[in-house]
Amino acid sequence: MATPKVTVHDKKVEATVAQASVDSVVDSKGRTLELREIGPLQESRIVLAVGADGAANQAYMLGYVMPAVLVAKIDGEHLVIPQTKLEVEAAITAVGREGLRAIHAHMEAKAKEQEEAEKAEKAAVKN
Repeated sequence: MATPKVTVHDKKVEATVAQASVDSVVDSKGRTLELREIGPLQESRIVLAVGADGAANQAYMLGYVMPAVLVAKIDGEHLVIPQTKLEVEAAITAVGREGLRAIHAHMEAKAKEQEEAEKAEKAAVKN
């Protein structure tokens, strides 16, 4: 039986990869917020950082935490992926209400686009 191979990645490399910007939005203050995708490992670390009560609160996680941690840059200034509850709160504060609203609107628009693309694909398959 083969021995499983385990690869350990340097945190610096992981942070660089995780900070790749994938999209941007402009909030009502005129700030440009560049968004990033985060992987399951980063998501799980954020859940641990906010604690069981915070993670169980869906409104808190989806309304504040996850949108805020998706922000890689605000007007070109880099933001790290939070690792502690205080860093999560700092990210929410930095993004602010205006930024959260812009991110929510952007996410809703992307979800609608994806839904329409899936409908078009299903219609194409039928024909």
